[in-house]
Amino acid sequence: MFEAGERILYGGSGVCEVKAVGPLEGSGDRLYYTLTPLCGSGVIYAPVDGPVFTRPLMTREELQSLLAQFPEIPAEPLSERSLNALKDHYAAVLKSHDCRALLGLIKGAWEKGRRAARQGKRPGAVDQRYLKSAQELLHGEIAAVLGIPLESVPDYIRSVVEGEAAGG
Repeated sequence: MFEAGERILYGGSGVCEVKAVGPLEGSGDRLYYTLTPLCGSGVIYAPVDGPVFTRPLMTREELQSLLAQFPEIPAEPLSERSLNALKDHYAAVLKSHDCRALLGLIKGAWEKGRRAARQGKRPGAVDQRYLKSAQELLHGEIAAVLGIPLESVPDYIRSVVEGEAAGG
């Protein structure tokens, strides 16, 4: 169970701060997290034992390790002609909440968009929609772990990855 003051990843909402843990008025003994999303607004009341995916944020060390692996992480997009198969694949990656898989999706969708642009085509709408969702989840977590503004995350990733490619 998470404690008040912790930051966690909560389903598709991304990084949230646990404001309180306890029963809600009229809910009996069932415990709820009172969560506030770091990106966005509102309050989420989530049962502690609920079905929505939750996990602690990566540590700085885990983040550094993930970014060090960036060159070896395979690009994830399928060259699937079926939009339903493509959507299902991307949705499964998002639901996994696996940072390495999310980074692969981002890397792959970005590369796929670049290839389309070189051919004079527009990037696929499905690819772009899931790219944006994956970036929101992963970039939000990176910003929270590092304590940097969300808009600084792409430059941070680029500097780390280019530094690794240059030998560190």
